Amino acid sequence: MVNQWVEINGFHLAVYLGLHDAARALIEDGYSVNSADSMLRTAISWLAEAGSDEGVKFMLTHGTDPDHIDTNGQTALSYAALTGREEVFHALKDAGCQMEPKNSQGQTPLFYAIWGGHKRIVQLLLEEQVDANCKDSNGQTPFLHAVQHVFENHSSGSSRMSIVELLLYNGVDPSCQDKTGQSPLFYAVQGGNTDLVQLLLEAGSSVECEDLQGRTALLCAVALGLEQIVKILLAWGANTECKDHHGKTPLSSSAALGDESMVQILLYGGADVNSKDEHFEKTALSYAAWNGFKSVVDLLLDYGADPNCTDNQERTPLSWAAEYGHVEIVRVLLNHSAESGLDEDLYRRTPIAWAALRGHQAVIDLLLATDPYADDVEVKDLVPRINPERIEILEGLSKSFKIEE
Repeated sequence: MVNQWVEINGFHLAVYLGLHDAARALIEDGYSVNSADSMLRTAISWLAEAGSDEGVKFMLTHGTDPDHIDTNGQTALSYAALTGREEVFHALKDAGCQMEPKNSQGQTPLFYAIWGGHKRIVQLLLEEQVDANCKDSNGQTPFLHAVQHVFENHSSGSSRMSIVELLLYNGVDPSCQDKTGQSPLFYAVQGGNTDLVQLLLEAGSSVECEDLQGRTALLCAVALGLEQIVKILLAWGANTECKDHHGKTPLSSSAALGDESMVQILLYGGADVNSKDEHFEKTALSYAAWNGFKSVVDLLLDYGADPNCTDNQERTPLSWAAEYGHVEIVRVLLNHSAESGLDEDLYRRTPIAWAALRGHQAVIDLLLATDPYADDVEVKDLVPRINPERIEILEGLSKSFKIEE
């Protein structure tokens, strides 16, 4: 139905309603077959959208311009592609209309056919040798749009999957990237569609393609907790040591989130249990200990994680667990030969000092109880070290308040 808010003239209405005799009379009275409404749409545009092949043929017979562009940058062919009007498509093609007119976003009728989910129109356009790898203003190809529409239109997912398959059969680039650096595989992963991910990989989509933030499909799948897709990507050789723009590996990311199941999958897939991120040089064990995920700590240690690994602050997993009061993790680390609670980091603070800073008495007691040098602990070992002058002040205060026996 014609939009009631669009200003149309009598000629538009006559043709749209199929009153061809009236339309002819108006033409004879001087009405232009290319007269446009308030959206700069001519009658053939509305007829193409409605699927009136007879009306379209009438207009073409009377000399209308089949390539007229409206305010949306669309032609009659664009509307026919969007609504899946095959007979109209043929009529326009026979009239010699352009097969690849672009709207203001650089999108051709092939884009419209994909949005509408009309496989037959997609096929007809491909038979006309249209450029299936053309890019719009966002750097997206028709194939990228086709992939996105598979999971955005769940009710018609299978039919839209067939459009993806058709495009692949016709040689589109399965690893094309848009302006954000995202490829079809990225969008398939984000949609959580395992079948689509598998199809793209089988078609040659790069498993190591990175977006502008340095993320791979594996990093994306791990962040979203998509275990089945992670398994598929690993089976296709995804690099477990890839790093995001924070310099974190998939293993570090999943350990920091406490995702034990994902950590298990990555370790089984060959992830280096002692790999460090680029910015802080932390291992997955440090992240798990820091955030208090004991089950993840246990798992990492079972796979050989180094309990004494240090980051760029020379802090160990024990230091991080002590600071945040994770008593059971401190106990587990000590049982796996973690070094003393008196070991100093870059700031000359010990795990005991970090626990004291945060007021975690239970952690302090545990560290002292398990340290063979506990009898030698002085006040300097129980307070956060800031600088040598600060230590001298604290030691002086301690002596001045000492109670004589």
